[in-house]
Amino acid sequence: MYAISELTVCSVLDAASKSPYFALSCDGSTDITRQNNVMVYIRYLDMLSFKYVTDFLCCVRVSAEPADHQIAIMSGIIEALGLDASKFVAICTDGAPTYTGVHNGTVKQLHEKYNPCL
Repeated sequence: MYAISELTVCSVLDAASKSPYFALSCDGSTDITRQNNVMVYIRYLDMLSFKYVTDFLCCVRVSAEPADHQIAIMSGIIEALGLDASKFVAICTDGAPTYTGVHNGTVKQLHEKYNPCL
């Protein structure tokens, strides 16, 4: 999984950086060794075809799932990959409380940090 992530991220980032905006989609999973992972996908407008594209962005291994940990992961992805946070317009999750909690959920924290319209 991680090898695929490393191979695809450069080409995806090149195309996504040309888009006027992007959205992230994330979902947690547990592998056979009981290790937690967060799969992250990016959706953007491909400026060559003028079609919306959803691409696998990365897989991040995590040790726990509190919202503070998730916000660190999502912020780290945005910053480490050089995504323009001003273009970040939406996030999609599976609806787990860690992501959608009204007070401390990942979506709420990303909303406060990056985009009040999120």
